[in-house]
Amino acid sequence: MYLMQYRRKLTVMLVNTREETAQSVIKALDNAQLKLNLKTVQKQLVFITEKKVRVFL
Repeated sequence: MYLMQYRRKLTVMLVNTREETAQSVIKALDNAQLKLNLKTVQKQLVFITEKKVRVFL
């Protein structure tokens, strides 16, 4: 569904948190969602930590 919605443009997101729990990963993704626009990061590598979001070409 994600690939069809965004016209088969793949984005790779790596999530790094201190704790390896589902809650900490979801919290990091929620924080990143506030900072990112998915249309601008298509076909790019996104590295998400608890405090920072980095986008690589």
